[in-house]
Amino acid sequence: MNIFKKSICRSISALLAAVFLACSLASCTGESAYDIAVRYGFEGDEEEWLESLEGKNGKDGKDGENGKDGENGKDGENGKDGKDGKDGENGIATGNDSSYAAAIGLRSVVSVFSFFEKNEYAGYGRDPEVTTYSSAGAGVIYKLDKNKGDAYIVTNYHVVYDKSSNTSDKISDDIKLYLYGQHYEEKAVTAEYVGGSMNYDIAVLKVENSEVIKNSDVLAVTLINSDLIAAGTLAVAIGNPESGGIAVTSGIISVDSEYVDVASPKGSGAIEMRVMRVDTPINHGNSGGGLFDANGRLIGIVNAKTEIDGVDDIGYAIPANIVYAATENIINNYEKNGRSGVYKATIGMGIQIDDSSAVFDEEKSQVLIQETIVVSELTEGSVASGTFEIGDKLVSISSGGKTREIRRLFTAIDFILSLSAGDEVTFTVERNGQITEVKIILDASIFSKIA
Repeated sequence: MNIFKKSICRSISALLAAVFLACSLASCTGESAYDIAVRYGFEGDEEEWLESLEGKNGKDGKDGENGKDGENGKDGENGKDGKDGKDGENGIATGNDSSYAAAIGLRSVVSVFSFFEKNEYAGYGRDPEVTTYSSAGAGVIYKLDKNKGDAYIVTNYHVVYDKSSNTSDKISDDIKLYLYGQHYEEKAVTAEYVGGSMNYDIAVLKVENSEVIKNSDVLAVTLINSDLIAAGTLAVAIGNPESGGIAVTSGIISVDSEYVDVASPKGSGAIEMRVMRVDTPINHGNSGGGLFDANGRLIGIVNAKTEIDGVDDIGYAIPANIVYAATENIINNYEKNGRSGVYKATIGMGIQIDDSSAVFDEEKSQVLIQETIVVSELTEGSVASGTFEIGDKLVSISSGGKTREIRRLFTAIDFILSLSAGDEVTFTVERNGQITEVKIILDASIFSKIA
């Protein structure tokens, strides 16, 4: 059941337009629709009133059905009229209709079943009995070559890992995927584990030459910059709850970024993770599934929920920027070096928040947190030593033609995670009131494997 409640807040112009349309269709009064508009407070001539009914594109396409968009329905360049608030290219969707998100996301999400074997005690003097069991979750199609039937799938590490497994690395060596609407044995897609990280709870699977994929309507996910996701953004979860097949739930982002302790799949201790908090209903089996915005773009990967008596609707997802960084890291190491895992560079620089504030973006009608990040520590002999200075304010980071504004403490950390040995990284910093660039090379010697 979809328990997401649409906001009761509506623009006055949109409400009036709906009333006028109903009256016009039903011929419910002798007055003209324009006369009714004036009686209800509309100011302007009839031509202006007609324009207000048609609605206009908002900047980045932030409009909804019947042009329900920014302040006074004002128009912006290159906007797309999108039903239910679907926005234009590079914008962040702010609509609250989950139907479009579901239509896109259902084509990108797969259910994941990991099969394991373990030895169980059979009694004194008897050989152990081998028991077969499975775990269920979901995944998203990250890269796709439909003509070849090839794909990379991203899921949670804990979906394919079990501490009791007989495999040497405790990872399933028998993984089956099912597309939406094809949840029966004849349509099972065999996947191979490529690599992953327990600390990031990300695993990458590979599918090759699948006839099911070749003959399907699947597509790869589009990831967005999760640094720009604000609290209140629509969050549609698509996963495999209770292993019953792919299903959709809807809610909003409750907290855009926080750190939580998640139980380790090894069964002892906890792992600290940076996540987004959602009120979207999350259940067992949603793990590894996608969290989508109103445009069907990937916000994050669902991975956990709070299970405490008296606490409802607190779920968590790994932000898209971490998903991107960890997944690129895994795939690059697999394709270039044949290695399985996440390898992270240590550049020898500590950073901290010097200032933080909430900034209202009138154009997008969002409140975003903006932090000032400065260099607080340098390790002698590191690649950062001698290039950065204590007190440098980090403005942006770029590599390989990709640039990200450093708005939050974690931005640079996430960005570097996606890079490989030999990559050049350029930091734009403000030093003594002047803007300057600092370049460093990520040598192979500074990379280490993350569990």
